[in-house]
Amino acid sequence: VGCREDPTEDKSGTGSSHRDTIDTVSVEDSVDVVSLIKQVKHQFNLVKSARKSRELLKELYKKRENDVDDKQNRSFEDLKSEYSENIVIQARLTKEVRKLRSDVKTLHKSIASMNAEIHKLKGPQKSDNPWQIGVPYGYRNKRDSSRTRRR
Repeated sequence: VGCREDPTEDKSGTGSSHRDTIDTVSVEDSVDVVSLIKQVKHQFNLVKSARKSRELLKELYKKRENDVDDKQNRSFEDLKSEYSENIVIQARLTKEVRKLRSDVKTLHKSIASMNAEIHKLKGPQKSDNPWQIGVPYGYRNKRDSSRTRRR
């Protein structure tokens, strides 16, 4: 079995490999100059955008720092008055919710009575949808007790 030589190994004996050497080929032969200019412009725009983003982030951190300082430096009396205002608002909203729930309940009752009146006038309606006629969840069609199961 023969020994394979490393193709990247330099055979000149200088100790450097092909990976370390740079081939001196003219730019016009190897890479299109226009594409290089486009790449440089693109990279420049990315750097510009990153700098702007960094400035915006610095401003955001300063705002947050100021907001935290404002909240921490508030007096006990200010916090107490804000808490009492919030309790009053919460009580008012609770009353509104209670009133709206009772309104909804009365509307549901009136809808049910209207549906019952329509049902009396028109008679029973056949529906393809079993959920419209009030079939409870878990309803299963029960087989006749006289029929036997297939096994």
